[in-house]
Amino acid sequence: MARMHSPRIEVEGVGMRNAEDLESAILEVLAAIQAGPDNPVSLLLVGSSLIEQGFTQEQIINRLYQMEEKKQIGLIGGNRLRLVNPLPWK
Repeated sequence: MARMHSPRIEVEGVGMRNAEDLESAILEVLAAIQAGPDNPVSLLLVGSSLIEQGFTQEQIINRLYQMEEKKQIGLIGGNRLRLVNPLPWK
């Protein structure tokens, strides 16, 4: 079985750690791994890329819960998430 590598999506600026920057970084990762409403993706795949960018696990999960409340994503079984609607730039 081939090992999956998380996409490395860089967010410019060392101090960029607010919620909007994190949401943008999440959406960029989802676009890079071609996530969509019919293509759920692993939270580990998404999270590892964001951790590499300097975000904490707590920041990531809090933002994912907020995005779920806004009906942008759905957190589903198997530690996966799916987009509710396709990304606008896909």
